[in-house]
Amino acid sequence: MLKTLLNRTFVYILFILAFLPEIQAQNTSGETVSLIPYIQELENRYEVKFSYVDEDLQTLKIVRPSLNDLDGILEEIHRQTQLTVKKLNDRYYTLFKSSTVDICGRVLDNFESNSIPGASVEVLGSSLALITDINGEFTFNNVPRKAVIRIRHLGYKIKYITAEELVSKPCTAIPLSLRYQQLEEVVVSQFLTTGIKRQADASITFSQEEFGILPGLIEPDVLQT
Repeated sequence: MLKTLLNRTFVYILFILAFLPEIQAQNTSGETVSLIPYIQELENRYEVKFSYVDEDLQTLKIVRPSLNDLDGILEEIHRQTQLTVKKLNDRYYTLFKSSTVDICGRVLDNFESNSIPGASVEVLGSSLALITDINGEFTFNNVPRKAVIRIRHLGYKIKYITAEELVSKPCTAIPLSLRYQQLEEVVVSQFLTTGIKRQADASITFSQEEFGILPGLIEPDVLQT
């Protein structure tokens, strides 16, 4: 009987994990809106008041939650922006930025949008560093909100981005540009050895008087004798 109970519990956990992404997706409508106008809309709909610093919210956008209860909506706002939402009483709330955030990103090739595994990701000014996984993704927890993230990979230009730009869900796509290096002009002074010259019309001339040792030989070629 105990074995049967454990099997049922295991199946139930697998069921929850399988449908969790769909449940989270159902919490949003897919429409992107600016946060301040949406907060003002909530004030009118639920007859509540929010206090916040305009500079903290004016650049933020969210995917409009499709939930109807205020607590669920505020939880979704926190999930998308990592703003701290504090309830003061039944009518008044305050929103503010926390000093640290959890961030994630997906590093891509900006030419074909392929993921870039093995890219180096560092939080400047700290010991936090890792490389992107096979999908080009990375995550950090409790990163200072104003920290600068440096992303590097061989053959690509170095990318700098602030932690605050990486708090959105799903993970922010970070395109890297290919790095091109222009080589200086190469002038060939001799062709294989002395005495062999390539002309402007692509023809090749031999000069027996100037003929030297060909690569791999230890004495001049028979043409000189």
